[in-house]
Amino acid sequence: AFFSPSDVEASLKKLYDRLNLIECEKTLLLDAHKLRLTPNPKRAISKEEFLNYLFKHSASNINYFNTGGMGYLIKVTPPYGKPFLAKFPWEFARRFGENAIAAYKKLEKNPNAISRTARFLNADEGTFPIEMELIQGISLYNFLVQNYHQKDSLPIQGLHFLMREMALAVDRFHQEKLINRDIKPDNFIVEKFKNKVTGIRLVDLDVVKELYEIANAREGSLGYIDPILLISEGDERLKESNDLYSLKMTYQVML
Repeated sequence: AFFSPSDVEASLKKLYDRLNLIECEKTLLLDAHKLRLTPNPKRAISKEEFLNYLFKHSASNINYFNTGGMGYLIKVTPPYGKPFLAKFPWEFARRFGENAIAAYKKLEKNPNAISRTARFLNADEGTFPIEMELIQGISLYNFLVQNYHQKDSLPIQGLHFLMREMALAVDRFHQEKLINRDIKPDNFIVEKFKNKVTGIRLVDLDVVKELYEIANAREGSLGYIDPILLISEGDERLKESNDLYSLKMTYQVML
């Protein structure tokens, strides 16, 4: 199933409203009293937990960043040190957060692999929220949209560079016997320095599983999931080819 950007935007707006968690645009999480943290199976944390986190890092330095299928992100700018992201998983998704930490610890042992994803800052603690590096850049999807609206086609050399780096990132996961399972344009971050593209990283570890593990085929993103997994009876073992199908579909979007 493929959707136009306007369809996706409309669907996301409905999702934000249905979750009844935050006002989806321009809402600062420092206005904690304005949050409508109502009892909800998808709520990430209790109001008390959230306020404690605001207090810990100084509320004036915390801003809403993004919301995804597994939780929401806030940007934390501490009084001293670099800004970072804190990911609050929905209650049903905490096991995915635990998967992400386990996968990160495997990648961490390989310098070539860990350089291809976002670094976790508190993986050893195994606590929530998950604190992770704030990469200076934008998602590959937004990068492509910007180029499209500016009617400025990427030079073929630029596409070759990005596609090669993306393949290397996926390969690093496979070297550690991990299958990412959610490869798509939104999960690659294009790194930029002074408006120059310097690299690209595969950042989402929520549904990572080990090679040959049996996993739920519905975990991932429609349009990018390998059809072999979708039609399986739940007994299909994960293989590198599942990720390569998702990477191929991402390449198709780019082209």
